[in-house]
Amino acid sequence: MDTLQDALDIAANLNALGKKAAARGLKVYGHNHSGEFATKLAYDVNGDGITEMVPAIEVVILNTDPRYVTFEIDVHWAYEGLGHEHFGDLVYFLHKYRDRISQLHVKGTAANGAITDVGTPSDITDWKSVFRAATNVDYYHFEYDLAPNPTASAENAYKFLTRIRF
Repeated sequence: MDTLQDALDIAANLNALGKKAAARGLKVYGHNHSGEFATKLAYDVNGDGITEMVPAIEVVILNTDPRYVTFEIDVHWAYEGLGHEHFGDLVYFLHKYRDRISQLHVKGTAANGAITDVGTPSDITDWKSVFRAATNVDYYHFEYDLAPNPTASAENAYKFLTRIRF
């Protein structure tokens, strides 16, 4: 999604796939990595003729039909794509598009940008803010890519997700 046309083409493809899925009682969802948040595109978000620079994924969201397409936001990759100094932008995005986000991909982010165990002292993510912002999520998916100890990471994530309160 390096260009506006790329983002619009992806949105059109998701809409087409979503219509086919809906005919079978299913829904299509998009998933992000860091590039979809790091890449900024000039787009008229409000339809008022004024363009602003927004993450490429926002263009996709705005051009997909919510009847057919939903989104799973990978919090770690979104956080990395926006940059740690812009965590508030991630929270704002999650709140703004809360009706389009049905899934959150939950994985921890260390201060150096590496993936880490969610909810541990090495995880710098403000999860309470994330969960407060993304209020219409139906599913939470845990993942720790290439975890040193997958069983321990899964146990930790289960404890985190079943105990967090906000």
